Amino acid sequence: MTATIDPAEFFDDAAIQDPYPLYARLRSEGGVHRVGDSEFYLASSWAAITDVVNRPEVFSSNLTATMTFTPAGGVVPFPMDGVGGRTHILVTADDPVHAAHRKLMIGQFTAKRVQALQPLITRVFETLWGTAAYDGTIEWMDAVANRLPMSVVADLIGVPEADADQLARWGYASTQLLDGLMSADELAASMAAIGELSAYITTRLRVAATSPRDDLMGVLAKAYAAGELDAFTAQLILVSLFSAGGESTASLLGTAVSILATDAALQRRLRDQPDLLGVFIEETLRLEPPFRAHYRHVLGDTELAGAALPRNSGCCCCGARRTAIPLISTPRTNSGWTVRSARGT
Repeated sequence: MTATIDPAEFFDDAAIQDPYPLYARLRSEGGVHRVGDSEFYLASSWAAITDVVNRPEVFSSNLTATMTFTPAGGVVPFPMDGVGGRTHILVTADDPVHAAHRKLMIGQFTAKRVQALQPLITRVFETLWGTAAYDGTIEWMDAVANRLPMSVVADLIGVPEADADQLARWGYASTQLLDGLMSADELAASMAAIGELSAYITTRLRVAATSPRDDLMGVLAKAYAAGELDAFTAQLILVSLFSAGGESTASLLGTAVSILATDAALQRRLRDQPDLLGVFIEETLRLEPPFRAHYRHVLGDTELAGAALPRNSGCCCCGARRTAIPLISTPRTNSGWTVRSARGT
C-alpha cells in the first residue's frame, strides 16, 4: 500500500521554510508518498528520483498540471497543457522537441560567450552594491540577487538593459504558478504578468526579425524565418528564459550567500583559496538546487520504489541537500558543508 502525506503538512509554512526534517521522515517511511487523496505523488529518495529521470518513456517532462492547496479544499490540480501540447518547450519538452530547442540555444552559452559577460556582471553588481549597501550591510535579495541576473539575461536575449527591472517583475510573477499556495487574486496577477511579458516579447521579436543580431532573440527570429520554429514556440521559449532564467540564478545567489554568511570557516577558506570559489558554486548547485522540486507526468501505470503510480498521475520529485542527493564528502557537523578540492572526490 502506498504511503500518504497530509497536504496540510506538506504545504505548511514550517515545511516550506525548512523542508529537510519532513523529507527525512518521508525517506524513512519510503521513497514515494501520495499527497492526500490527490493524483500527485512525491518522490523523495535518491533511488526513486534517479529511477524517474532514467525512465523518460514513462515519466514525461511535460508540465501538465501543478498542485494548488487551500485548507478548505485540499490539493486541487491547476491544469496546464496536455501531453505533447504546444506549450511544452525546453525543460518541459520531451525529446526530440527538447533536443531541437536545446540545439538552438546552446550556441549562446559557450565558454567564450559567458566570459564576455564578465564586464557587464561586474559593472551591474558594483552599481547595485554601491546604491544599496549601508554601513557594511545590505538586503542581499532585493538589492542584488533579484536584479543582477535579469540584467545578464536581458543581454543574452538581446533586449535593453533598462528593461531588466520590469522584466524581473514579470518573470517572478509568472513563476508563481508553480508555488501551489496562490490565492485567486495572486493567480490572476500571475496570468496578467504572463500576458504582459508575452506582449513585450512579441514586439521585440518583430523588431529582431528585421535585423537579427548575435543573441538569443536573433537566433529565434532566424529560426522562425527559416521555418524551424513557429512564432508561438519562439515566444514561449523567451517567456521561459525570462521567467526561470532570472529566478533560478537569483535563488542560487541567495543560497550561496546565505551559506557563506552562516559559515565563518568557509568564508576564511574561500578568501585564502579563491581558486575554490568555482567549486563552491558547483557544490551549491549540486546540493541546494534553485528549485526544490520538479514535476513529471506519468504516461502509463507503473511502479516506483514499490508504490503503484497510475497513468496520468503527477510525480513531484523533491530533490535537495540531505534529501535526494548523497553527500560525496564528509559533512561538517554545524552546516553540512565542505568544499571539495576537485570534482568527484
